[in-house]
Amino acid sequence: MSSEEILTILLMVYLIFTLVFSVLFVIWFVKLQRFKKRFAGVLSAEEEEKSIRARLNLMFNEQKAELLKQKKKVTDVKAEYRQKRQLLSDLEEALKPLEDAQGLADVGFQEPKFQLEDHAEYIFAIKQVKASQKALVRAKGAIVGLTDWTVGDSKSEGKKMIGRTIRMTLRAFNNECDSRINKINWKNVDQVKKRMLSSRDALDKLNESMQVEITDEYMGLKYQEADLVNEEKIKKEQEKERLREARELEREEAKAQREIRAELKRQEAEERDKQVALTLIREKLETASDEHRAALEAEANQLEEDLAAANLSKGRLLSMAEHTRIGHLYVISNRGAFGDGVVKIGMTRRLEPLDRVKELGDASVPFPFDIHAMIFSDDAPKLEKELHNKFDEFRVNKINRRKEFFDVSLEAVQQELSSRIPGVPFEFSSPSMEYAGSLSAADIKKQAAQNQSSSLPSEI
Repeated sequence: MSSEEILTILLMVYLIFTLVFSVLFVIWFVKLQRFKKRFAGVLSAEEEEKSIRARLNLMFNEQKAELLKQKKKVTDVKAEYRQKRQLLSDLEEALKPLEDAQGLADVGFQEPKFQLEDHAEYIFAIKQVKASQKALVRAKGAIVGLTDWTVGDSKSEGKKMIGRTIRMTLRAFNNECDSRINKINWKNVDQVKKRMLSSRDALDKLNESMQVEITDEYMGLKYQEADLVNEEKIKKEQEKERLREARELEREEAKAQREIRAELKRQEAEERDKQVALTLIREKLETASDEHRAALEAEANQLEEDLAAANLSKGRLLSMAEHTRIGHLYVISNRGAFGDGVVKIGMTRRLEPLDRVKELGDASVPFPFDIHAMIFSDDAPKLEKELHNKFDEFRVNKINRRKEFFDVSLEAVQQELSSRIPGVPFEFSSPSMEYAGSLSAADIKKQAAQNQSSSLPSEI
């Protein structure tokens, strides 16, 4: 076989192989496309799953970061709330005195501006301020007006008209102020001042063309007069109240002295009777037989002991009569009249201190007082004053400081007394039987509802 034949055979084999390979490739390609077409959804789902997983991971990480961020914000807010809550509590505590003063101002009561000692000093001060007003009028400084006003080209006539206008304005303003000031009291002092200012503005407006107006200096003196007259009336009432209280103290002291004298008289009579009886027994002892002597001696010894005790009691009564500071300090309360947490701390020199408590609860209050402490003291006024000073900020009546009621707990009073008198007897329970018996079930339920307070929480 020649080389050409061999080459031809090889070429044919190559062509056949290439053809077969091409056919097989086409068949494989067709099957591959069919496969892809058949499983296209499965392949895309896997890709989608991967994509979704990636997005979910990203979202989870973002939400986790946001959660941590929000947790930090909550922690910061709680810390800030605690800080602000404490600041609010501090501010509320600091504002209490201002709120008290504002509350008093809202009902017409104002702190005294002049702080004079007594009614007579206020009368003198009022005379002085009126003298200052007159001096200002004479100096032509109360009301001023134009100096170059003319009437019919006449300056002299213009000056006369300005003078008449000033005098009429002064008379009208003074009459208005006097009328208002004469009716002034602690409830309308601000209103009176406003009316005075309105009167001034109205007169100034009427005289606007001539520029006649009431000066600020004169207006200030009128305000001073109004304040002085108001405080003078308050001081006068306070002095009347002090006089009434002094007379009440005198009557109370007189009662105590009468009780002491009556008790001394009774004890002296009893002492005389026992002394006579003892003398008779001693005379009988001189002639008594042995069988009667023991009984007579026992009776004599008993009489001697009674006389010794009477002498001690008599000495105590004489001491109370001579030393007016000896007495009893009492701590009492009255839930029916004043509610829970209000106590009265006072003193009495009565021989029977309970009589004084009964008198306090007779007609002035609907229920009797409950007694928590009754303490004998060699200096009762001093002990009373010390307790009043200790609880001064808790006074119920913050204006009349001679009132003895305090908004303070029994525990606080007991602790203060124990610090001064160790082991002092103190009764915490408040029977208030009449008050409790007077309360209906509805009243108790209503009171319980009122006692529920709505305040900001300490934590969130």
